Amino acid sequence: MNTGLEHRLRTVPGVASLRIDLGRDGLEGIHVTVDEGSDETVILEEIRRILVAYGLRARENLGWSEHAVSPIPTTVWMGEVAGRTGVRLTYEHGVFEGYGELSWAGAVKACVEAIATATGRVLPSAATAVRQQIDGVEVLVVLVSASGVRSPGVAIIDRGVAHTLVTALTAAMTDLSNQLSVDLTGR
Repeated sequence: MNTGLEHRLRTVPGVASLRIDLGRDGLEGIHVTVDEGSDETVILEEIRRILVAYGLRARENLGWSEHAVSPIPTTVWMGEVAGRTGVRLTYEHGVFEGYGELSWAGAVKACVEAIATATGRVLPSAATAVRQQIDGVEVLVVLVSASGVRSPGVAIIDRGVAHTLVTALTAAMTDLSNQLSVDLTGR
């Protein structure tokens, strides 16, 4: 098979190889290998953009492949860095940082930036988070959006606010990415 879509995907700078799996109902998966030293996040975002332009959408929550890193970091640090909010997320595959203004909205922006870079999830154009109490349990409720699509996330505040914020945002950004594109995070 050598369709226009396949050609466009293969010619994305940094793509070493690409395999498209078609099933009875259409696209079942895309397996991408990137050139060593290439920025995987940039490549996957370009592939996602091409797929969206072709009108492809995930039919279900595809989740992470068994070879992909965990979408939840092992450690989360958040604090003030040079008058701004900084966040540092440690995953199995590296440490990722994000920065925002010194405010709650800045903390949300910093987390979104670091999560998107670390996991290849779609970078939301808007994100908000609020603390709520439901039946005496404190939770964080988040809402992210991109390209007119919205996705919520929620997590119980049980491991600190910073970790809970990252957990809720990761859930929302995973759902948003699955609504907007085929999951391409597997290695």
